[in-house]
Amino acid sequence: YIRAARPLISCIFNGGTATCFAYGQTGAGKTHTMLGGENVPGLYLLAGQDIFSIIQSGTYGRNLHVWVSFFEIYCGQLFDLLNRRNRLQAREDGSRQVCIAGLTETEATSVNSLVQILDYGNSVRSKGASGVNP
Repeated sequence: YIRAARPLISCIFNGGTATCFAYGQTGAGKTHTMLGGENVPGLYLLAGQDIFSIIQSGTYGRNLHVWVSFFEIYCGQLFDLLNRRNRLQAREDGSRQVCIAGLTETEATSVNSLVQILDYGNSVRSKGASGVNP
């Protein structure tokens, strides 16, 4: 977390943008890395704790909000995990920035609400079993 995700938090509070995603083969530990387990927090929880701690400190002002989107790329298709798995389209805007058209954004007001949002999104992800899983 300290080497991979924490620098992204500094970036967003200094006007940048950041994305953190997990990529790899089935059974490699992507979900565990991002969500964690009973006694080990994942990257999402650690980042959420840092983000809300910074917001509560007031260092960057008092009117900051956290908005969350959560989508999945599965078999070359994009799905909105916060809006009934609606199909999405990736598009490029006039500035050559990739935008995910129609992607739902939901406000997280605390670490707990962030975790609830992410738990919901994770619950509707595609979960395929292969010979690697067992």
